[in-house]
Amino acid sequence: MSQQNDNGKEKSSVIDVDYGKQRMIHVGSTLIAYEGLKNYEDAFNKHVKIDDQNRSIPLLNTMYQNFKNDWKGDAKVVMIRSQLGMPIAVFTGNDVSIHKSDMKNSTQFVIDGHRLFVYRADYTVYPIASLK
Repeated sequence: MSQQNDNGKEKSSVIDVDYGKQRMIHVGSTLIAYEGLKNYEDAFNKHVKIDDQNRSIPLLNTMYQNFKNDWKGDAKVVMIRSQLGMPIAVFTGNDVSIHKSDMKNSTQFVIDGHRLFVYRADYTVYPIASLK
């Protein structure tokens, strides 16, 4: 059902999810897929306090953070929300990196060696060091 242009890029928001001998067709709403990760949403404290007093030079900080993400992840918390802003999943890891996806409206995370796929969702990534 999904459609691709001549270059192989997705041109619709319909995605085919194959698992085993089955196929699920999904469109429009938030979808996350993971294996080997613990979803902390049920036990996560709804109040988050950011404690970061470091000054930075934005351009250099951006370059440093992007380089660091590509080579070694950091200890982070990933909070995923539906398109309506409702929290639906929280994951944490000591080695978290973020990667763009070839699929439209999606992001891939690697959390302690496990993949997390997020489609049509809002998310925020917090450094664990800035949370109390």
